[in-house]
Amino acid sequence: MTASGTLCGRCLKHPPAFDRTLCPLLYEFPVNWLIQNYKHHFDGCSFNILSELLLRHLQQHYGSRSPWPQLLIPVPLHPKRRFERGFDQAAELVQRLGNALDLPVNTLSCKRRLDTPQQQGLDAKQRRRNLRHAFEVDADSLQLHSKISHVGLIDDVMTTGSTAQALSRKLKAAGVEQIDIWCLARTPRERIKGI
Repeated sequence: MTASGTLCGRCLKHPPAFDRTLCPLLYEFPVNWLIQNYKHHFDGCSFNILSELLLRHLQQHYGSRSPWPQLLIPVPLHPKRRFERGFDQAAELVQRLGNALDLPVNTLSCKRRLDTPQQQGLDAKQRRRNLRHAFEVDADSLQLHSKISHVGLIDDVMTTGSTAQALSRKLKAAGVEQIDIWCLARTPRERIKGI
């Protein structure tokens, strides 16, 4: 999707499984430094700056123009990676956003069942292959309290969209109708290999 909100040629040719992407920042200096500090060292200052920027961006976007998601879900981290890192950056971010926006959070319905190699450094084709069977969605726990048709899927960085695409397909198969991707930053197109 372009900055004006219209679909780009690539999305028209190959429509993604998700419906909207909201990222306030580009993944370049100093944003990439802040995200790496947060992601690998759980730096509270970086986290506060980044989460506040995303929060303001979301508030400007939704307002009265479009309905908020009914439920927020973090892109799941494999338990091994969470253990190594000591925390789950997307889960921390989704909790902050859920509290600030008074939206429910679900960290249990989506799981990363495969400990795939890190996406960083892979080209677009390798990323898609890497995530082919990585996720699972428990449709029963997703729809536990009421019919959930619109979710916000939260991650730190969107590069090729392979992670968002893989998990969105699973969520749509579980009955979700609309998926908004919320990320702190997006990698500039010219820096993505193999798209």
